[in-house]
Amino acid sequence: MGRREHLIDSLDRAEIQAPAPNHVEVQRACVGRDARMSIFQHPPSRVVFPALALGPGAVLLVATGVKPRAWQGLRGAVEFEIAVDGRRVLRRSLDPARRAEDRAWRDERVDLSRFAGRAVRLEFRTGGATAWAWAVWGDPCIEHDAPARARGRPDARRHVFLVTADALGADRLRAARAPNLDRLAEDGARCEHVRVQSPTTIGSYASMLTGVHGDVHGLNAEWGCFPSGLPSLPGLLRAGGFHAAMIASERELSDPHAGFAGAFDEVVPCAANPAQDGAVTTRAVERWLDARPDRPCFAWIQYFDAHPPSTPPEPYRSMYYAGDPTDPSKRHRPEQVRAIRGVEVVQAFEQALPVLEAGGEDAMLAFRLRDTADALRGRRHEGPDLAAHLPALGPSAMRGLGARAFGEWLAKQVDGLMSRRAVPELLAWMRAVVPALRGIEADILAWLDGVVDSRYPEAQHLGAISYLDAQLGALVAALKERGLYDESAIVFMSPHGEIMNTLGIHFHHHALFESVLRVPLVIKAPGARAGARVDGVFDGVDLLPTLAEALGVAAAPVDGVSRWANVRDGSAIAPHPSVSVANHGVMWSWTEDGHKLVRAEHPHTVSPQWRWKPGESALFDLADAVPEERDRSGERPELAAELERRLDAWRSRRPRA
Repeated sequence: MGRREHLIDSLDRAEIQAPAPNHVEVQRACVGRDARMSIFQHPPSRVVFPALALGPGAVLLVATGVKPRAWQGLRGAVEFEIAVDGRRVLRRSLDPARRAEDRAWRDERVDLSRFAGRAVRLEFRTGGATAWAWAVWGDPCIEHDAPARARGRPDARRHVFLVTADALGADRLRAARAPNLDRLAEDGARCEHVRVQSPTTIGSYASMLTGVHGDVHGLNAEWGCFPSGLPSLPGLLRAGGFHAAMIASERELSDPHAGFAGAFDEVVPCAANPAQDGAVTTRAVERWLDARPDRPCFAWIQYFDAHPPSTPPEPYRSMYYAGDPTDPSKRHRPEQVRAIRGVEVVQAFEQALPVLEAGGEDAMLAFRLRDTADALRGRRHEGPDLAAHLPALGPSAMRGLGARAFGEWLAKQVDGLMSRRAVPELLAWMRAVVPALRGIEADILAWLDGVVDSRYPEAQHLGAISYLDAQLGALVAALKERGLYDESAIVFMSPHGEIMNTLGIHFHHHALFESVLRVPLVIKAPGARAGARVDGVFDGVDLLPTLAEALGVAAAPVDGVSRWANVRDGSAIAPHPSVSVANHGVMWSWTEDGHKLVRAEHPHTVSPQWRWKPGESALFDLADAVPEERDRSGERPELAAELERRLDAWRSRRPRA
């Protein structure tokens, strides 16, 4: 077939009739461990897509399904219908509560060849049962023999593309197949030891884009607002004549309240809630390329596919795992599967409750609850995921109170928590609300239902990395097709990695582990030494000054140091210390001479094996396979004391330390 049209890409221009705004939206839906980017359409609703000119041999490819979490609540069948210019071409009835055969995607192939040569409007309807009728259309698209769209003009300007992949650690990348990233590295330089300054997504992104540490930009949590007053990479490039665009796969990241969007001339909206498949993002990039302004451009392209826990589409889902992960004969550490959480706050509550009930403290939880209270009271726009989940769960999750009143109650409880007073009402509420919050994550984790083999979710993460790599390949192909690849600078990086089944931590990144702080970095730019492997530590804060020098853009002094000379000639980066800080400043790390010193500033618990009191420290040897499993401060007390002294001296010189 000549061309494929994905209807997801035009949902924002469709006519929609639905009981509520969130009853029709793009979501990732998993039915029978088969995850697909989909249009969620709760009945009774109607979606009419913009007119589409059909070429010869037109075929509509779509799958119908009902999300698993809804099956037990259904009170009847869910009806799916598709019409073309008012003529029905498909009708399907699914009742997964009563029919086992409906507990999977139903793939449909609808012949539309009789409409060839016409501009038609496709109408999708859902009806039947309304309670728990979580109807989804799996990636509806049309294949037809239609002329290829006109491509954007080629030019010889030096454009800049910053491609980031959330939750992609250097260690996991080494275990996965990523041929497209390898080919990009052959055309540029691969930095072998890259360290980020924060385990939080937006904190790390903020350091990458501003060149300064978190004590300056202020983002040290998974929520917050990117500071508008600091110089940033998009701002510097805009001042240098570039048009700056942000194309994010996460809706939250591109939300105006997150602040990042304000640094750009243009933001291409994320189509899905909460995040979209990389293929959707890549197609959005292609459309943007064909409509880009006639000037040098900088685009930040953010992918979310590698972020666990999730499962990629085939063939990547089966790339690293064969067989049925629910087969009892494959049983392997099933408790690790059960420990995987899909909603961040569920993990936070579960790890903190035993500590609090025993009279201990957990500063990370206290900060999360404080900011939740402020968000519910309207004192901040951006806040923890809990602030969004509680109103959605209704008054029963907020002690029968409205959002603002509950925020006031929660603020008083947090005051007690921070003052180390007994908070029995808070603990009782936390215990009561966890089951409701786990109901939210049940939809996210549906692909793990019945899984008894912990190797399966780890294999899915590797498959997701290879799927992400395929998106990078499609992006590079799009640039080459438009004549933009050779002269453009392309940077590939991640804001953090992930901890998997280590020290009681499962699929989590809120700790200063090497698997979190070490990320990949490839820089392909005119002047970079092709095929170079740059040794030595490249910090996330080094990205801004490095690109500024490579592009000849003036930049004020920042915490980072330009490593362009090393990228240009392939030489090793000189030894130097690297500093990182954990969520809410609960822990700092100083890495130098192959060792990492960590010190807790506040009490916090990430797992029973990773629990800290203020002032506690540990020394890790980076040569160990998993450094955090062995504290070597007892073996080398002088080195531990010296690195701690250097950390204190560095912090004492900080303007806002």
